[in-house]
Amino acid sequence: MRGTLAIRARRVIGATRVIRARLAKSVRLVVLALLASGCAALTPRPRPPSPADSALARAVLQETLSEFWRDALIRRYDLALANGVRVTSLPDLSQASRKADLRLAQRIGSGLDVINVGALTESEYLTTLALRWSVDVEAEGAAFYLTDF
Repeated sequence: MRGTLAIRARRVIGATRVIRARLAKSVRLVVLALLASGCAALTPRPRPPSPADSALARAVLQETLSEFWRDALIRRYDLALANGVRVTSLPDLSQASRKADLRLAQRIGSGLDVINVGALTESEYLTTLALRWSVDVEAEGAAFYLTDF
């Protein structure tokens, strides 16, 4: 009998340990859920952009686009030909020209960084993405000037 009582006692102790472990796991999950919902409730939602924010973002985007196209139609003959602008000079392939391209790309990139994209329409946002991609390509092209064949 002592052996069976000992076996039963071990089973009961083992069962209580399993129950405690499961209970502790459940309590941890409940605490994590409460903390997550509490953090979500404490974090304020960003306010929607006002019409003034949208107007400012559009103005900065228009200025940045104007700067890009003003320079691009002069320096890049392929864009000038595609837009019907008369090409008056040959492309400058010097390192100084590539450095100027890099400085322009950095200026336009910093202009794009200022724009509040949440205040733009979807098409304007896509325009900023395309312009960002284009100036990043130009900046990388300036970095790899000597390997450009």
